[in-house]
Amino acid sequence: MEENIFQPDYMKILKALRSIGHLPHDAIRDIVDNGFDANATEVSVYFNEKAKSARAKERKELLSVYIVDNGDGMTRYELAKSLVPADTGRDRNIQNDLGKFGIGLLASGLSFANKIEIITKGMNGYLYTSLSYSEKLQTRNPVNEVREATPEEVALIKPYLKQNPSGTMVIISEIDRLPATRQTVVDLRQRTTFAISRGYYHLKGKAIVKIDGNPVQYYDPLERSQAMEVSREYKIPILKDAYGNTLVNEYVTVVMSMIRPRDSKLVSREFPKLQNPSQQSQGFSIVRNGRELCWGQTFDMWTPSQPQNQFRGEIRYSGKYLDEYLFDVSVTKDRVQILDKSVWDKINEYRTAFFTDVVEPKYEDQRTKNRYARAVVKASKASTGSSTTTTAKPKPVVYHNPIVTRLLAINTSDTTPNQALQILMELKDEAQKFESKTGQTATI
Repeated sequence: MEENIFQPDYMKILKALRSIGHLPHDAIRDIVDNGFDANATEVSVYFNEKAKSARAKERKELLSVYIVDNGDGMTRYELAKSLVPADTGRDRNIQNDLGKFGIGLLASGLSFANKIEIITKGMNGYLYTSLSYSEKLQTRNPVNEVREATPEEVALIKPYLKQNPSGTMVIISEIDRLPATRQTVVDLRQRTTFAISRGYYHLKGKAIVKIDGNPVQYYDPLERSQAMEVSREYKIPILKDAYGNTLVNEYVTVVMSMIRPRDSKLVSREFPKLQNPSQQSQGFSIVRNGRELCWGQTFDMWTPSQPQNQFRGEIRYSGKYLDEYLFDVSVTKDRVQILDKSVWDKINEYRTAFFTDVVEPKYEDQRTKNRYARAVVKASKASTGSSTTTTAKPKPVVYHNPIVTRLLAINTSDTTPNQALQILMELKDEAQKFESKTGQTATI
């Protein structure tokens, strides 16, 4: 039998992974996933930076990112596989794991940097491996050396492991592919914190993440405790798997909310720019095995527009039976497709009813109240205008303004939109009569 000599080109695979489209904050979150898949209870992320110059301390340069976990550590075999394209260092437990694809660490690291290093402490002691993209370009050698860690490498990881008997440190350095922004490092830290805070909301109490030593406060994307309204949880039973086998207690869970507007005093948001209602943030979050994969998904059920900005939905499922059967997740985990039309129809039915019964009426009610509030302010300013004089004149007769008096007496919380419009019409008539009678604008 003739030997198959057609093998994938190693460097083409690396180049493809490097340009896979992973955003840096999502890439870091993917590496954090690996720690929890290794039974860690805590994962820490450190951004190591320096000022570009002594005169521009606010313009920081990111030197490296450390991701450290207190999980099981890696064996020599697992470490050898960890930086191999389209492979993973571990056997995946698809019922509980957070990492959907085995290319996560390699693709995530190379998406924004040139070099990945791993120091681990497990049953084989302290071990080390690394991959440099620029070095691979020169050598084209697909083999990554796995060796015992040097004393310097052991000294680097030890303070981060503290008293834990095992764990792993991933070092991302020679960072050369960060999107340029006004404050690149500040923006990356904030977006990473936000992605983790919402991504692990359903794992709070089980998974602790720290950014530069500070625990991340988990954020509920549906803002259930502060929302204007939250739907009940709908459960769509899944009776068969992809092979026709009977499933028991397997569901797709759907819940929806209408969050409060951006200027509401009844809600507190740590990252308002990222959390406030918008056309980008409206839509469904997809939660697999307790970890949010992505958000802002519409599944072509509606066209995003301002009236739906406050809509948030959540679709939860287990990956054991439903991956690639009911749901297709992109490699970068930023897009999900629903493959089963009956499931799509059911979710859209719940969504349509929530739009009709909650989102649209409350949005119109908010608009009416806002128009009324603006009209009241405008009328108040018009009726209390002032004039200036440059020469002494007889003091004019001062009239008490009945319009302003009536405005101040209105209880807006008990006034319906129809009543508000009627009051405004009456105030307009009174203003015309008052001006005709007095010939001037009176003060209170």
